[in-house]
Amino acid sequence: MKMKVIIFLSILIILMSFPNEKRQLQASQVTTVKATNANIKIIGRKLIDSTTDTLTFDWSAVTVAFAVSGTCNKISLRLNSKSTRFNVSLNGVLANLLKIDSMGMQDQLIATGLKTTTEIKLIKLTEAAWGYTIFESVKLEGENCVLTNPPKLSDRFIEFVGDSDTCAYGVDARRFSEFSLDGQNILNGHGGLISKALDADFSAK
Repeated sequence: MKMKVIIFLSILIILMSFPNEKRQLQASQVTTVKATNANIKIIGRKLIDSTTDTLTFDWSAVTVAFAVSGTCNKISLRLNSKSTRFNVSLNGVLANLLKIDSMGMQDQLIATGLKTTTEIKLIKLTEAAWGYTIFESVKLEGENCVLTNPPKLSDRFIEFVGDSDTCAYGVDARRFSEFSLDGQNILNGHGGLISKALDADFSAK
């Protein structure tokens, strides 16, 4: 009788573990979405390579915009870029600054632990002189983590054409020695401030 009880409990434990295994499998689902997907919007000038479905851009303030829903444990962008800084915003609020120092296609983690529909924007803060960026794909990890309708873009778009001053070189520097990659932020330059006041999307070179 004791042996039968042990066998019964063992079977019960195994059966109860199945839903957990299913949830763990769902939670670790990985989906890769090409950069040219219709639910990913690029604000500003870009070059489309139809053979690889990649996008290349170098102007300041070029923006990658998309939205996700579901439980998203990790969201990464696959990028090839050098000496570039990006602003990452979630629902319009600055979440982090992404700095890339070395060339080569790499997965760059931009967000974690999202449980509600979230609009995500990656904004290039640095100018073309620092280098270009190749955008290959978005990687979504989580349970039912998918792209949804992209953020609504402004009806206005402005292009600022000039020099490094136009691209806000050194605007965040506190002293001349900090005039570098870290001291450039197009959002704090006159182009960024004007565009914000006019509720316009923009880019600069």
